[in-house]
Amino acid sequence: MMSLPRTGVPHLWIVLTNPDPVTKKALVVMVVSEKSTTDKTVTLRAGDHPFIRHNSNIDYGGARLFDVERLEEQIVSEDHALQQDLSETLFESVRKGIFESSRTINWIKDYCRTRFEPTGETLPEKM
Repeated sequence: MMSLPRTGVPHLWIVLTNPDPVTKKALVVMVVSEKSTTDKTVTLRAGDHPFIRHNSNIDYGGARLFDVERLEEQIVSEDHALQQDLSETLFESVRKGIFESSRTINWIKDYCRTRFEPTGETLPEKM
C-alpha cells in the first residue's frame, strides 16, 4: 500500500512485474474505488483481498514503472504497509487486464508482452 501523492489517501498498489535488472523498475497499477468513470476491466470486491472493503477497479490508465529502490525506501521510512499478496488467479486476472483495457497506454502493453503472457502467466526465463 502506498499513499497517492496528490491526495494522501492510501491506495493498494499491485506490483505486476519483477524489477528490470537494468533499470531496477517494476510495473505497478493502483486499485481505486469504483465510480461511474473508472475502468471496469477488472473489478475487485470485498473478500477478494483483505484491503478491499467495497467494489474497486484497477486504474490501468495510470499504470507506471516505479523505481523499486525508491519504493523500498518509502516502505521503510514512511511506514507504508506491505499487504498480503493477491491469489494467483486474481493476480493473473489483473495482469491480463493490462491487455484488455482500452485505457492501458500502448508502450505499457508492449513492455508487459516482454514479461508475461496476455493470459497473465509469467513468461519462461530466457537462457
